[in-house]
Amino acid sequence: MVVPGEPEAVLAALLDPATLRRAVPAAETVERTGEGRYRAVLAIGVGPLRARQAVELVIGAGGEAGPGRLALIASGRSGGSFAWGEARGDAVLEPLGDGRTRITWRYEGVVGGAAALLGDAALGLAARGFAARFFGNVQRTLVVRVPD
Repeated sequence: MVVPGEPEAVLAALLDPATLRRAVPAAETVERTGEGRYRAVLAIGVGPLRARQAVELVIGAGGEAGPGRLALIASGRSGGSFAWGEARGDAVLEPLGDGRTRITWRYEGVVGGAAALLGDAALGLAARGFAARFFGNVQRTLVVRVPD
């Protein structure tokens, strides 16, 4: 996926709670709770199961993630026995030299609770769709501030 802006500006935008709110599918709220830490409330569903879920996000840039890399850990648990889950992923931000950045990403995750009864195939499809919608939303809504 290619987005407008140099990698540093894209990274800053991705760490902004307002950008995350627009990008995370089904996000009702996203708030920063600390350095690289966020809490989001999602109205999610898999198949016929629907719930509101609080999700903790940890987003790291540089450091262990490395230059031009973004590491992500998302974990959450819904009320009752609907679902719990954790996803880990990373993204590489590559400058294209024309004021745009290519983002290449990968992820893996696990889900349990009642949602797990839908099976690995359905959950995998839902997870891939969620990730694709997230990065598609990033591409459509990313606002990059250009330094003066």
